[in-house]
Amino acid sequence: MPQLIEKQILDAPIWSILLVNGKEGIFSMGGTSVASDREVERETADDLDRIGGHQSRQEEHGRNEHNSRKSEDDLNEWKWIKVQGAEGWWQVLMRGIWIDGVKILANQPAVLDVNTPFIIAPPLAARTFYSSISGSKQLPPPFDQFTAYPCFNPPRVHFEFASWNFEVLKGKRDQGTFSPGGRFSLGRMTTGSGYCLGIVVESRMGARAAEARESKSGVKVEGGDGLSDVWVIGEPFFRDVQIAFNWRDKLVGMQRA
Repeated sequence: MPQLIEKQILDAPIWSILLVNGKEGIFSMGGTSVASDREVERETADDLDRIGGHQSRQEEHGRNEHNSRKSEDDLNEWKWIKVQGAEGWWQVLMRGIWIDGVKILANQPAVLDVNTPFIIAPPLAARTFYSSISGSKQLPPPFDQFTAYPCFNPPRVHFEFASWNFEVLKGKRDQGTFSPGGRFSLGRMTTGSGYCLGIVVESRMGARAAEARESKSGVKVEGGDGLSDVWVIGEPFFRDVQIAFNWRDKLVGMQRA
């Protein structure tokens, strides 16, 4: 003890030994006060709680990663959806449309058509869609089917079928072409513009059919030809999602491309 004090390792002639047991508390010998024992006991308990909490968070993180991997794996398997509507139409129900992680539309009927170069949306749905994209603006007539958005702020778009969300229209354009809006873009509004035209286009199918019938008959026609409220999911969708058609059972299969 004198040597320890002389070397200034200790500043008082007091010694103690503390044995810490996480299950049964603290055993001490020497000159440690009861208050100090209790203080160390509290600090030790707090440390053990923090370690336990950290382990719990690690376990939770591990579970989340596992669930995420399961979700990713789930999208790589074929999912089958019942065809709806009239005979000969491959019409399915989109359970939701998501923009930047927010569900903006639900239960939208959709026709799958690989020959259509756009994603065509009913008028109200198209306006709801673009109202969720900051800075977007509808073009004036006669180009009001199209909507522009800031080229460097393309949205993250997910289409939900049954319980599966597929991210679509993501990434860059095809090799040899360029648009700062990526695959969501049809190109710049004008050379040097910071605005691009979105590939989701407002439909005129039902409205035009109604106008034609009205002009011939002279009678006001309410509604269209059944397509006015239907999305037409065109070729851009098929780049992200593989589609298979089961003619016998009237099913559409989907798998992430």
